[in-house]
Amino acid sequence: MLKPPMLCLLFTAIILVGCSPATPLVDRSTVDDLSAPDPDARIIVSLTPEQRLHVLGEMNQFLLSTQEIIDGVASNDRELIQSAVSDGLGRGQGPGLMKGALPPEFKQMGSAMKQELKKIELLSKDEADDAAILDQLSVTLMHCQSCHVTYQIRLTEKP
Repeated sequence: MLKPPMLCLLFTAIILVGCSPATPLVDRSTVDDLSAPDPDARIIVSLTPEQRLHVLGEMNQFLLSTQEIIDGVASNDRELIQSAVSDGLGRGQGPGLMKGALPPEFKQMGSAMKQELKKIELLSKDEADDAAILDQLSVTLMHCQSCHVTYQIRLTEKP
């Protein structure tokens, strides 16, 4: 059974994984009003369907890795934590698929998130306590939240 502080950290990690900001970006009363300005003020990243699927696939893999890291902490399985980190770092992309598609700041946020994720693997290998691993996961997830609150993905036909 997890101790109350661990449950609090676990709950915080789960909340931070959410893909939407803490306060809604959309006033639901204007959603059906096509003449209203777009209430979503996040920066638009235009991607082709293939590029969009790639980015969403990476995000989904990171979400799965987050769940596995939490599971690894809960079950004291350091190998699962390390495997989850490896999976979360991604497997790359096809040749040229994303070349020039993402703004530099978007890529910087992704790189910073992956650097923080690597720290979880190091903590796990160093046999750090569970609280230290969950604290680092929380720091890592803040990068995700920052990106989701800053950017939105829209489809474009042009590569």
